[in-house]
Amino acid sequence: MPTTASYTFMRTIEGIGTGGAIITSYVLCIEFIGTRYREIVTALFNIPVNIGHMTLPLISYLLPHCDQFQLTISIPMFFYVFLPWMVMESPKWLLDSGRHDRAIFVMENVAKL
Repeated sequence: MPTTASYTFMRTIEGIGTGGAIITSYVLCIEFIGTRYREIVTALFNIPVNIGHMTLPLISYLLPHCDQFQLTISIPMFFYVFLPWMVMESPKWLLDSGRHDRAIFVMENVAKL
C-alpha cells in the first residue's frame, strides 16, 4: 500500500471480513455436525488456522522477497470465489424462511457425508 492510512484501512476491512467468515463457518459446522460431535468439532475447528500460522515462517524463509511472499500466500484466496457454489445453506435458515424442500435436500446431503 502506498500510504499508512490506506494500509490501515485495508487491514481493518480484512479483519472485519475474516472475523465474519470465521464465525459463519463455525456456525455452519456446528449446525451440520449436530450435538454428538459438537465438542470435538469445537476443539478441532481452529487447527487449520494454526497450521497456516505455523507455515508462514517457512514460506517467508523460502521466499524472502516481499512481493513473492505476498503473491504466494494470496493465491489460495482466489479459490474462495467458488466457495458459495460448494457450501450448502444453513438448514435452520432455510426452515425459518419457509424453504422446507431445500432444507430437506441439504440435510440429506449432510447425512450422506
